Amino acid sequence: MSKTPTPTRRIAVYGGDGRVPASLAGEDVRVYPSEKKSGRGSAARLAEAIKHGSLDVLYVLCRWVGHTAVAKLKKLCKKHGVRFEEVRGAGPREPKPE
Repeated sequence: MSKTPTPTRRIAVYGGDGRVPASLAGEDVRVYPSEKKSGRGSAARLAEAIKHGSLDVLYVLCRWVGHTAVAKLKKLCKKHGVRFEEVRGAGPREPKPE
């Protein structure tokens, strides 16, 4: 008896420098660096992926993305049925020097 494979979620991460977060290893992850790191083309490609139904979940790393962009992406995700998650905070902190 064969098992039905578990469908992989199609995840996008927007913001930061374009590295895939280790916690998402093994998923179908597409990374879209923030405009400061890659220019406006990344945001345009992300918007097209949302419009074409290519994503299930979008994680936005808010530290590197402006408020206006976050609001536009949230609205676009809602319109196209993509789960939208804001990730806030700086992540792991460097230890303070003694």
